[in-house]
Formats: sequence, C-alpha cells, structure tokens
Amino acid sequence: MLLLCLAVVACGPAKQDPISPGKITLRVNPGKVCLPDRHPQYLNFDLLITNQASREIKVRKVSAAVLEGAEVIEQRQVAAQEMLGPGTTISASSEGMLYNPLVFNSLKPGVLIRYKVEFEGEGVPPVSVTFAPKPCFNKTRLVLPLAGRVAVGDGFDLYSHHRRREYQDPAWKELGVFDHPDRFGLDLKLVDAEGREFKGTGKRNEDFFAWGQPLRVPADGTVVSVYNAQPDNTVIGTENLWTPGDVETEPMQGFGNHVLIDHGGGEFSLLAHARAGSVIVRKGDRVRAGHIVAQVGNSGSSLGPHLHYELRTGWGLKGITGMPAYFHDVTVVGTDETGNGKGVALDSGDIVIAH
Repeated sequence: MLLLCLAVVACGPAKQDPISPGKITLRVNPGKVCLPDRHPQYLNFDLLITNQASREIKVRKVSAAVLEGAEVIEQRQVAAQEMLGPGTTISASSEGMLYNPLVFNSLKPGVLIRYKVEFEGEGVPPVSVTFAPKPCFNKTRLVLPLAGRVAVGDGFDLYSHHRRREYQDPAWKELGVFDHPDRFGLDLKLVDAEGREFKGTGKRNEDFFAWGQPLRVPADGTVVSVYNAQPDNTVIGTENLWTPGDVETEPMQGFGNHVLIDHGGGEFSLLAHARAGSVIVRKGDRVRAGHIVAQVGNSGSSLGPHLHYELRTGWGLKGITGMPAYFHDVTVVGTDETGNGKGVALDSGDIVIAH
C-alpha cells in the first residue's frame, strides 16, 4: 500500500523550535570541588542542570577536558545512557542532577576542568562549566575511630552509595538541605586476614567481628550530640527495629545511637550506628583522641554491625555538608600507603591496619 504524506498529516515527529542559549545552565555542587590525591582520581561532586525551557530535555553525553594552561592533557566522556543513570531526563522549568560519572589520572593543583553536557535532538544547545579542583585536607589530625584490620565498605569514590542523594528535591530544599552531608561518609567494618566480616552464619549481630568493639575519639573535642536508646536491628540485612521518623524534628534519627564531636574550626566527627546503651559520654563532655566513647552496633538505618563515620560541618541536615577525612596512624594493606604527614583518605574496598 502506498502511503502519501498530506499537508494536514504530520510525517514523523514534529520539529521543535530551538531552545535559546541561556535557557539551560550547568553548575557544580558543592562549589568547592575537592582534589583527590589517590589514583584513579574521582571528584566527588554533582552536576546540577537547570532547564528553564518550555520542554523537557534529555542528556546524551557528559565529557570533560583537563586543562593545564591552554593545553588539554586528559579527556574523558560517558555517552551510554545506562552509565549516566536515571537522572538524565529533565522536565521543563525544573532542575536535574547527575552524579559525576568520570575519573581522572592527571589532576593536580593549578589545573582546570571543563565539563560539557550535550543533549539529544536538534536545537538544544550544550552547556559547560569550568572549575579548578582544590585540595581539601582537614585541619584536625584524625585517627581512625575503629582499630585493627578495617575494611572500607563505602569510601569517598564513585562506588559509594553515600554520595547519592537527590537533595535538589523540593522537600529537601524546604528543610534547608543544599548538599549531601553523607557524600564523604565511610562505612567501616572489621575483617580477618581472609577478608571475612563474620564467623559462623553471619545471621546474628554477635557473629560479626566488629560487633561490640570499642569506638574511639578520632581527635580532641567537645561532645555536642548523643543518642543512646535506639535498639539494635536484630535481623541482618534489614532495619527491623528502626522506623524512619520525621527528619524535620529529628534530623539525626537515621544514624541511630551516635556521638557527634566538635573539633573546632568547623569540623565535626560523627560516629553512628553505635550499640544500644554503649555510649558513655554526654553532651558537653570534653574528650581526647583515642578515648573510648561507645561500641560498634547496628542501630538506626543500618543493615549490619559497622561504624558509619563522617567529617561534617555541624549537627543535623540544614545547611550541613560533608568533607573528606584524612587519617593518620593507618597503613593501607597492599599499597603500603600510610597516614604519615598529611594523612590518607580512604576509598571503597580499601583494607587498612589502624594503629
């Protein structure tokens, strides 16, 4: 059958008017992007895309160029939709977020990075942003709060679930959340030489090597927040004794039993998911590095015994952001990196000996 295309019948998709330059903008969050000093180098930040056009747009490709002066010294890109993730379609008059999908090898102080985002279809102009990543060494000298052979379940890198929260959602914005406080959070567990986390079946808290082990103060400071009454979850892999509460009135409730320590200079250590009843300090107490304040537990939003640690800018969620933590007195197994000098930041999958 011969099909004719009549003037009154659309042949294929209607051609859309081009989007004017400036209707789509791109920025990075947080504004200060931390420069990692381990390889491969992952920049823990998000790309925020604001779409002020009257139609939705869909991300096609993210690319980046590392610039040393006028010279491009490294290029990276991701174009496959399955690698870019689910946040690639941005509705009209809204904001979307992409977690940085790229890693590098050539980053150092003084270089610039230019990120470019391209979109599907005709008439949608690409957007770009250029920034200079900067070192983010903490001012406080930190020791790891958990001693022994410690496995990092989630670190500062691309693989961590902590760095993924859609804080651009209006509900979060209403609470004053402008960044992900957990983006540099660490999940720390004790393991044996064969990498095992538990003995026996691993179905009980008591099976885990970390369960009940002492949590120590990472640096001198003042205790500013304590909780000690949340029951530990008893079914491994579930949060069976924890129910999410109202984060507006209880912004720390997901951390279960915890101790938050102010080190001064805008740096606070959070020790979370502690064992019920094990916290032995109170708000206002002065504590010293190495002192025991609690035990490893499985309370709050936790699926098994471990320590969740964050270096953050304060209590709660409103206006709070996280920062990388560089630890001293540790040795990274397999690389012989140590925390001497400036300290060492930890990535997912690292095993360290904490002294």
